[in-house]
Amino acid sequence: MIYFSAILSGMAALKQRIGKRCTILFPAVGMLLVLFAAWPQGARGAEALHTSVGFSSSTFLDVSKDRAQAITALWARLVARKWGGTASTRVCSSLPELEKDIRSKEIDLVVLLPAEYLQMKGKVPLEPLFVSAKQKEVYDRLILVVRRDSGISSLSDLKGKTLIQQKGIYPAGLSLWLDTLLMRKEIRDPKRFFSKVRESMKPSSAILHVFFRHVDACVVTQSSFLVMTELNPQLDRELLILEKSPPRPSSIIAVRKGLSGRHRKSVHEILDTLDQSPEGKQLLTLFRMNRLVPFRSEYLLPLEGLLRENKDLKLLLTKRSP
Repeated sequence: MIYFSAILSGMAALKQRIGKRCTILFPAVGMLLVLFAAWPQGARGAEALHTSVGFSSSTFLDVSKDRAQAITALWARLVARKWGGTASTRVCSSLPELEKDIRSKEIDLVVLLPAEYLQMKGKVPLEPLFVSAKQKEVYDRLILVVRRDSGISSLSDLKGKTLIQQKGIYPAGLSLWLDTLLMRKEIRDPKRFFSKVRESMKPSSAILHVFFRHVDACVVTQSSFLVMTELNPQLDRELLILEKSPPRPSSIIAVRKGLSGRHRKSVHEILDTLDQSPEGKQLLTLFRMNRLVPFRSEYLLPLEGLLRENKDLKLLLTKRSP
């Protein structure tokens, strides 16, 4: 049984201990914290399971590694008491660090951005289990937004202009999609294309900077943009989506291959049935999700294609360099 009131009390205690910025988390982080809270009574007993959960630091927004570790560790302690097992968490600053911990079996379960998973695919023993879904959508996109009255009608028109990006949309600051768009136009150094590029912690702030003409363009998730335009239809009338990225899931939960059958089965059952109870639905809502969807390899095909194109264009432009 899930004690939802205890979880909410835990959140209040968490905010008091580590401050308001503790709420700045990617949905995938909440997904794994929900996993702890929902651990079934069947996991109790003499052979209670211990789960070590790893987080890529890219799944946190504007939070230091120490603060992120404090967030996850406190949550683990709060909810582990409810299911009688034990849990530990670790936040890895880089993919090499995460890879090392998976290989050494220091991590059982991991939360990743899709591009991070693809970078690790085939290098470490990981099996993706679920992706997060909002409403009926598994996919989200990145979009490039400008004002309709700016005179900007193509990517080329942004040369020498200012850009603001939603923080956390690329792993380790890798501007994969936007860099690929520019390399298609044989621009070898995307950083020199814009006069200034900066990041915004909140997508709403990035969008409003364009709306109020503080910057010329922004890159945000399409889901964030839709929320903003629903709240303020004027944004939809005055802003223009110039480019859209290929679709990709927001986040992936993967389990380490080699985990015991009982352990893997318990994890899978918890996540697979989370939206089938009122308490589970409340927890999903708390982390701005509707459900978890079993992973399918085709979900990543558009992103895989983008990664290949990015790599090919870099090689081509390098060969053409004087």
